[in-house]
Amino acid sequence: MVYRVPHLINMKLIARHILQRRGYLIDLFERSPTLVREIVEFVETILQSWAMRKSDSFTMLDWESVKVAKLKKLFENATTVSRWHRIFFNKVRNADINSLADIARLPISTRRYLKNNPIRDQISQIRIPYAIKTSTSGSTAEPLAFYYDGRMIPLTKMDILNEFIYFGSKSMPRCFVIGLGTHLWLDSIGFRVSSIQLEQRSERKRILYPFLETQNPRALITTTSLMLRFAKLLKDDGFAFGFDYMKYVGEPMSAINRNALELQFGAKIFTTYASREVPLIGIQCSKRFFHITPWVSHIEILDESGKPVNDNAEGRIVITYFENYVMPFIRYDIGDRGIIHSEPCPCGRKTKTITFTGRAGGSIETPSGKSVMLLAISSAIAKNFHDTIARFQLEQTAPEKLIFRFVPSARYTPAADKQLIQTLSSLLYNEIACELDRVPVILPNAEGKTPIFIKSF
Repeated sequence: MVYRVPHLINMKLIARHILQRRGYLIDLFERSPTLVREIVEFVETILQSWAMRKSDSFTMLDWESVKVAKLKKLFENATTVSRWHRIFFNKVRNADINSLADIARLPISTRRYLKNNPIRDQISQIRIPYAIKTSTSGSTAEPLAFYYDGRMIPLTKMDILNEFIYFGSKSMPRCFVIGLGTHLWLDSIGFRVSSIQLEQRSERKRILYPFLETQNPRALITTTSLMLRFAKLLKDDGFAFGFDYMKYVGEPMSAINRNALELQFGAKIFTTYASREVPLIGIQCSKRFFHITPWVSHIEILDESGKPVNDNAEGRIVITYFENYVMPFIRYDIGDRGIIHSEPCPCGRKTKTITFTGRAGGSIETPSGKSVMLLAISSAIAKNFHDTIARFQLEQTAPEKLIFRFVPSARYTPAADKQLIQTLSSLLYNEIACELDRVPVILPNAEGKTPIFIKSF
């Protein structure tokens, strides 16, 4: 007689259990010596990679069980160690959270709300030894100071492997990183140069090019601005190099730029959707669709009243991030809008896809309190100066002063200055004095980004 073991079912249950307890070994040994922690991280990476491969057969119920287990652990941690969270969640107990639908009982937090409450009240006192202070980039003109959890670093490194596999790689390639100094999880995955080093020709000749020639990294990770800058500097220096994969973060990339970069480097270019608070929200597959990441977070799409919208409808993106126990983000409105789709992805994976339709806000406030949407300004520039301005940046240096920094195209003439000032002044209700600053190039900031708006007062 032959006994058949339900192999697939057993393996799926084991994989589900591993993903539910993601980071368990790292948490267990986080006080151990460095060598022990490195071994544990290696073992955890193997387990998580295996579970992620098996998760391709997960149903929606499988993923819900993973998310509910992780949500309950996060919620219990938040309400046990933080009186602020107990008050904020208005006496909802961990026992009340038994399904994803129960999350609607919790209030929604926003960046502005968190900023208006003392940060010391929002963090876990028992995890202070693992707290890493950071902040959002400020590109939305509303920066938020907050804390990472040290456990996030090895877990996010594991997700970088998932990102490459989702996009078609068989394994983790040798990486080269430009900038992104605040992305601590990139410290040990490859060779890194700063944006300052990139700009110095002597450093490129002494460090960068010898590394590329001898180590032959197969993947580049950087921002869009730094990727474009790197490509230009290579051409200027007469140095040619190719990658298999190039990942850009932090900024959008136009199809024109992507095609040009893929042609120059012979690489496949992809990205992920993330925020500083949540390092992975959407992961891009080989068909260039973004998939939700249920092993990392739970995403809700809500209308303006906070009610869930149906699939294929646009709404506010509200996220619960499972991996930060120091300063939990539970039902956090990240300020973006998006759509979760019902139709299956042509890549074959069963996780739903998501489209990010843009930021919900972004504005300049005039001295009298009027709000001018950045979208209105960028639309006016695109409509009236698309053939004369190659790139621009706004910097508000005082409530009544704005610098319009721009790279003129070959067709730009000084005669356009008057029209440009009039356009900007009109949009700003004639309350803010506008100054033009013509520059040959707008360099990325220290974080490798080129924000459209800077508030510097």
